[in-house]
Amino acid sequence: YKGINAIRDIQERFDSILRSRPSGGFDISNLIASTTENVMSGGSNVIKFGLGALDNLTGGMTRGEISVVAGRPGQFKTTLIINMVSLLSGNGHRVLVFNREMTNEEMMKKLFVIESKSLTYSRIRTNMSESDLQEWEGMTSRLTKKYKNLIMYDNIMDLDGTLAEIKRIKPDVVIDDYIGLINVRGCEDDRKVAIDTVMRKYKWTAKTLDLCVIAVSQLNRKIEMRQSGRPVLSDLRDSGSIEQDAEMVMFTHYPYAKNPTDESASKNSVELILGKNRYGNPGSAHVGILGDRCKFYETPEMATTDAISQGLIGV
Repeated sequence: YKGINAIRDIQERFDSILRSRPSGGFDISNLIASTTENVMSGGSNVIKFGLGALDNLTGGMTRGEISVVAGRPGQFKTTLIINMVSLLSGNGHRVLVFNREMTNEEMMKKLFVIESKSLTYSRIRTNMSESDLQEWEGMTSRLTKKYKNLIMYDNIMDLDGTLAEIKRIKPDVVIDDYIGLINVRGCEDDRKVAIDTVMRKYKWTAKTLDLCVIAVSQLNRKIEMRQSGRPVLSDLRDSGSIEQDAEMVMFTHYPYAKNPTDESASKNSVELILGKNRYGNPGSAHVGILGDRCKFYETPEMATTDAISQGLIGV
């Protein structure tokens, strides 16, 4: 390990030296030309999430920036991330995912469910019917084609290894689920410093490689003490740098989980709350969710309609 750390130290120093060297000067004419080209082409530095309600709210992600998705357990933040993987891949983007909680296989199971017509996550984990098996087998070639640009790792837990893979692959979008589980050399006993380091490194990597980062974060337990349970920026766990360094911070809020007997809380509705939006205003949007289908919908009504058609009401 000492030898590996020594090599990494040398590499970091070498990278620092290269970054400190002059880049060849600044040319305002070239900058104006490239900026004009970007604007006239419709903003080629923007990558849409693919979920209409979310894109209308945010305008999409900007290359060189970090977007944060945060929420307490049971609020569908990871399900939102999985739907983003599906939508981004469907739009042809090269996506790199670091699964730090679930395995790649569990992620793939959920992608199969999202892409299917009738599969549910509970059935594929317990007792698949003959028709389920046939549907699964019929999807394999289609999913192999759709996700040809998807790369996932569930065995990289340290920041150095993470950044090395990003530099090697150079994806359009990096998704990290979640940053609180990243091991940062030298910060083992201070999570705040560790998260500060992760955000700073991700910020620089996104900028230098011209990619988007979606970082998943947990929220503090104190949110559960509030009656509404509605998250705010101060609920972000471990570090103020998450709020500071992110282009946007969005929360998933699922009131039904807190109070299922509340008639105003729909089982098929999740509120996406934009706590920070560097290029626009904060706001929120209500979208649909079917947990056993691992799927987000444009509206709660669409989710309810699908639940009825699949016989999932009450599941």
